[in-house]
Amino acid sequence: MVFVWRHYKLMKKLSVILSVLFALTMSAFPPSIHGIIASSISQGASYDADAKKFIDSSGITDTIQKRAINTLVVQLKDSSLWSTMICVYPLVGGTASSTKWNLKDPRDLDAAYRITWAGGWTFDTAGATANAINTSGDTHFKPTNWTFKDSVAFGGYVANNTNADYAIMGVTNSSYQGFYLLPRAANTYAYANAGYNQHSSVYIIATSVGFSVATGLRRAVRVYKNNNLVITGTSAADAVTLNINMKLSCINVNGTDIYKSNYKFGFVFISNYLTAAQVSTLTNIFNQFKAKLNR
Repeated sequence: MVFVWRHYKLMKKLSVILSVLFALTMSAFPPSIHGIIASSISQGASYDADAKKFIDSSGITDTIQKRAINTLVVQLKDSSLWSTMICVYPLVGGTASSTKWNLKDPRDLDAAYRITWAGGWTFDTAGATANAINTSGDTHFKPTNWTFKDSVAFGGYVANNTNADYAIMGVTNSSYQGFYLLPRAANTYAYANAGYNQHSSVYIIATSVGFSVATGLRRAVRVYKNNNLVITGTSAADAVTLNINMKLSCINVNGTDIYKSNYKFGFVFISNYLTAAQVSTLTNIFNQFKAKLNR
């Protein structure tokens, strides 16, 4: 009986000691830290299905980039912009093979609008940089692929300022009727065309740096720069029909590339028409994506 009683007392003391040690250990980590750890583990282990497809296709392994892609997809879906997008190029991974993929359809096919890079591009964690000499990015997207040729939007983010006639992207026929966007030409004008027989312009644009969006709806052309409306125009004729590929960093004029840029691109997209409110939402989503990647 004496042995049993002493054993009981010993176990009770040991239990008290372990309880004190556990309390001291947990007190070193505030509850907020526990929550962050749990949240991080959960986020790292679960991705949206479309984000996962892109991550697998592009081969990116950096956790920050993967989470940025996942957030981008989720926010586009939550804002009802996902279905409006046709091509979304996040330009992540720092290589020609990782930056070519279309977030909306990450298959290695022309029909999926993955980019075919040509010329002396350079790639890094901030995106893709053209050289204004022989670079272009063929999206394999043709204006005939839009649901309605007079209900369109396209644009992207340029990270460097230049004082030259450079295009973000474009495609026209031999009469220069088509779709293109120059965020800041040598004369400080911005130029845009959304499928019509004349371009619209505005004076004065201080810098090419920023997130530019061109939209076209039933002869009306609008261009937004960092969520500010900078171009409004109206065409006297309907949008043209083009079966020519739209290219990044130049204007594809019926097979000949002009206005080749040296822009550093951090994001590019092609979509159906966006309202002013949708442009604002997309700009905010991009800005968060840009901040996550420190671009």
